[in-house]
Amino acid sequence: MRLSARAAIAVAMLVGIHLLALLLVAALVVVDVLLVQDGRFIAFVWTNAVFAPIVLGVLVTLFSVGATPGDQFGGTVVTPQDQPRLWDRVRMLAAEVGTRPPDEIRVVPGANAGVVERTRLFGLVVRRRVMVVGFPLFACLTDDELTAVLAHELGHFGNHDARLGGLVHSGRAALVRILAGLSGGTGYRAAVAEVIAAYANLYLTVSGRVSRRQELAADAVAARIAGSRAAASALRAVPFVHAAWATFLEERLHAAGSAGYLPRNVLVGFTRWWTVERPDVEPAPPVAGPFDRHPPMAERIAAVEALAAPGGGGSAPAIDLLDDPSRVVDSSLSTVLTDELGFKTPVECVDLDHLLARAHLVAGSSRLLTAARRASGEREATLGTVLDLLDRGRLADLLPADLVPGNGTRAPRVVREYGRGFVIGELAALAELACRDAGRECPDLAPHVEAACEDHPDTAGLRRVVGIAPDRHPVAD
Repeated sequence: MRLSARAAIAVAMLVGIHLLALLLVAALVVVDVLLVQDGRFIAFVWTNAVFAPIVLGVLVTLFSVGATPGDQFGGTVVTPQDQPRLWDRVRMLAAEVGTRPPDEIRVVPGANAGVVERTRLFGLVVRRRVMVVGFPLFACLTDDELTAVLAHELGHFGNHDARLGGLVHSGRAALVRILAGLSGGTGYRAAVAEVIAAYANLYLTVSGRVSRRQELAADAVAARIAGSRAAASALRAVPFVHAAWATFLEERLHAAGSAGYLPRNVLVGFTRWWTVERPDVEPAPPVAGPFDRHPPMAERIAAVEALAAPGGGGSAPAIDLLDDPSRVVDSSLSTVLTDELGFKTPVECVDLDHLLARAHLVAGSSRLLTAARRASGEREATLGTVLDLLDRGRLADLLPADLVPGNGTRAPRVVREYGRGFVIGELAALAELACRDAGRECPDLAPHVEAACEDHPDTAGLRRVVGIAPDRHPVAD
């Protein structure tokens, strides 16, 4: 069956789900009229209390098909004056595809790209076309690979099935929202959900075939314009870029927020992390199913390679398409990071490794310093305070207050031996922190830390390697 025929069937089924919703409304109205005529007002109230919210929720979700919020994309808008090279490339690709260029381009956080239309009348009237491009794609892909990605996204609009395809996609999104809203219900709500779910499963199966065919057609457009090599390379690379950005976001940016920092010049930090550290990331395995919008990746790659379209051998970085890319990236991330992390201390992204390591050491030694301050009576405890207490044989005063060995015994000797391991770990963190703050190399601290925590402590070695004066001795009790 031709793609346009499948799309037409899917749209007809989308109309059918609207009719099903209207039938639910009509049934509710008929029941209400009959109950009022019979004077059964309690039943009238009960029926509307149970069914009206369900029907209203279905209607609101369904009639949002094709509608798009005013600003759902985030990121930062780049104008032709701001980014002439990017706009020239996109306009050139739109002309080759045979569709109009977007009205707006946004650089967004996230390793994705797409073209979204703000529409009305169920997606049939386009008000504005918006292209979104994730900055990790600029940072990690070559110019040819990014060209293939952008050509693919525009390729969805380069044939006569585009409008129906967009409406099919909107219908899928609406049905998924309806099912999510009705999930977990019981009784009548569950019964309504089962009826809609049965229809939705059929619709999603049919529309899934439409979407998969459209993806292959868009891949062919990308191969024709950028070359089969670039198109296949982009298909292989994008899942890894997506996984890398998710890892960087969690391990660097979110960790920075937890430590009280707001990173800036993120592009420099991410690019260095990607190219120098070469993170070992693996994309999430695809979840196969009849509702998938995309064909299997291996099938897509084989299809574009089989086209053997020339081109796509260049290695120029895609980031060269942007003027002042660091400013663009920080602008695209500013709202997201401020919303997620709050107002923190601004720091350079390339310094995060040092800052996060230091924050980890501070957290790992804070309890020990608190115990040392309490035991010594000093206003601010330091590494020297801890070592002084150890020299005076006061290891027990540095143990966690609520420490209970695994056997439940609270005998002093048992608690002391059990707690020694806690103090050793925290003292090691505190000693490494002192070395870092003094700009010293961190030698093998373990033997010196263990010696300082023995029953007959020897803190001289640890004092020496971290730079504490060897003639500093504790005052007498």
